[in-house]
Amino acid sequence: MASEERWLDIAAATAAIVRGLRVPAATAYPLLVEACLGGAVRARDNSSGEPRSIPYHSWVRERADQGTPPDGVSDQKNVTISDSDLRKWIRQHKDRGSLRRLLIERRKAMRPGTKPARQINMTILETPIECTELEIGSAESARPEQSLRQAPAHVIDAAITQAYNDSESSGSKPPNIKELPDAVLPLLAARGCTSSKRQIMTLGDAPHHRDRRRPVGQTFRRQRRALPR
Repeated sequence: MASEERWLDIAAATAAIVRGLRVPAATAYPLLVEACLGGAVRARDNSSGEPRSIPYHSWVRERADQGTPPDGVSDQKNVTISDSDLRKWIRQHKDRGSLRRLLIERRKAMRPGTKPARQINMTILETPIECTELEIGSAESARPEQSLRQAPAHVIDAAITQAYNDSESSGSKPPNIKELPDAVLPLLAARGCTSSKRQIMTLGDAPHHRDRRRPVGQTFRRQRRALPR
């Protein structure tokens, strides 16, 4: 019997892009819009009882930097993204050449009259790729916004759990203690919260989170080979 398809909320989908493509949190939602706008990734509107497919042309590239939901959807919280589609799309754009082409195509497709974008360098993947400010967000927007409230401990704990759940479901390497803040901060930001990296690492060192990381000295590949077939 086929397993039920998994759908992600926007916070989980953007966090998967941050981890999978190693881009800043401010870049993730515009990239998600590109994926949905191109028809590669399906999305649903769950505002009514029965989920309905969101047409690819409902996504608005020019408003992606503000986190605006697609046309016809009142609240971003009602949008869910196909997990299988998104994972496939991330795999297709993991090499820096493919990601660079996507960003260039996005820049060319922006409507005439869009505010000129200042050229800056941002490390994407393992080497700097020249991108525009509109494509990746300014350095200021990549930092936690002042309007974000400090997350209480139980919210941070829940975000840490979600980060490990997402890694487990996608089959990717679970973040180690130093990588954990980068996985958790986008999830907190989607809830209007923020936290210090030190606080995330402190809470992430709790036994129930520590047990979900691979043992020190064991590689991810070796750990997967040890799993029962």
